[in-house]
Amino acid sequence: MKMMTHTLLGCSVLLAAVTASAAEFYRLDLSKNNPGDKFVTVDDSGKQRSQRPTWGMWPREKNTAGGEVVEINGVKAIKIAKGLQINSSEWSADVPDAQQSVIYARFKVMIDKLGDKVNGSLTLQQQNGRAAAFVGLVGDFNKPQVVISNGDGKGYVRWIPVAPFKVGEWTVIDLKLDFNNKRSDISVNGSLPLTGNIFRHADAWEGTMWAKAAGDKSYRYDLKADSADLYVSDVEFSAEPFPGAALK
Repeated sequence: MKMMTHTLLGCSVLLAAVTASAAEFYRLDLSKNNPGDKFVTVDDSGKQRSQRPTWGMWPREKNTAGGEVVEINGVKAIKIAKGLQINSSEWSADVPDAQQSVIYARFKVMIDKLGDKVNGSLTLQQQNGRAAAFVGLVGDFNKPQVVISNGDGKGYVRWIPVAPFKVGEWTVIDLKLDFNNKRSDISVNGSLPLTGNIFRHADAWEGTMWAKAAGDKSYRYDLKADSADLYVSDVEFSAEPFPGAALK
């Protein structure tokens, strides 16, 4: 099992390139982190500091922290404060299992208090902003649900309801990204998959993998706390479906 450990700002983060299965090529592992550890900070001069060289936050307001580690009923998670976004690109396409035209992703997230309309969102994209799957956790009319974008492939999207989520409980979001057809499938907590959702920027997507070529590091996922705090305990990527997942 290949491990990478980085220490900065007095705390460490461990990421495993291969963990639960041979096809899994990325997992966010918080087991070595302690509550209070901060992934990204901006000091009083406006300079950003990060545990990971490929992580960032937006907006970069002075004296703010993005992605603080918390523990909720024994589960460690990254808490992203309302109004902040964490940007992450972690692995190179040199990893053989990352060089695939179909990739599976899993996020375990929670909203503990509903905000206004879009509470939080997840975006999977190439580094230059060409988005594939764009997922939202919305709470319109006090009916929380997970939605996914579908549109014209040129940036315009409309939200498509997938399944409800419960405030204060962990929600598992499974995604399948098909880079040949520029489509995504989604399942929430094992729900019947909603398939064939057009990439947000399908027309501008480069190549038939996530990264354009071996050695490229175009992989990126963004975690945004729109109108409520967003908690993220797990992020995984694999070249094969996750065991027990509804997506195949």
